[in-house]
Amino acid sequence: MYFVSNEHEQNYKKMLLLFPEARKQNPDREYQVACYIISYPGLFDIHQGKPGDHPFTWYTDHEDDLQVPLQYKDLIDLGLHLYGGGYHEFNLLRSLSHWSFSPDIVNVFFQALAVRKGWEMEQAL
Repeated sequence: MYFVSNEHEQNYKKMLLLFPEARKQNPDREYQVACYIISYPGLFDIHQGKPGDHPFTWYTDHEDDLQVPLQYKDLIDLGLHLYGGGYHEFNLLRSLSHWSFSPDIVNVFFQALAVRKGWEMEQAL
């Protein structure tokens, strides 16, 4: 599994402990991908390891009060889209434009798709 840093991986393990749906024998892939995305260090710093009752509660309950950089907002939109069954709007072209100088975030995008689909990363590329 791709992580941008050891911190990202450690954050992911912490989020898995908070959301047992993501670590069951047959894990809920929506919870897995949500945990993966909110573990990204820049996002983890915002919610400080306390996302709320659901992985994105920290964002949805306080969206108007948060100042989130555009590339992180796009990751949040991706996470909400993949976590919420595709109902949350996600603009791929806008996100790719915002991520053009952040190859790590592009790799997180591909890994998130692989997690959601239950693929190994190599299958996604």
